[in-house]
Amino acid sequence: MEVAVVTVDRTLSTSVAALSHERPAFAAERRAAATRLAALARSIG
Repeated sequence: MEVAVVTVDRTLSTSVAALSHERPAFAAERRAAATRLAALARSIG
C-alpha cells in the first residue's frame, strides 16, 4: 500500500503544480486538499 500512497502523493504534487501555475488564486486551496487526501491515503494504508 505504501507504493500506492507514494504514487498518489506524486500525482497530486504534479496536479497541484499544474493547477497552481494555471490558477494562482487557488494554489493554497489545492495544496490543502492534496495534503488532506494524501494524509487520508496514508491512514488507510
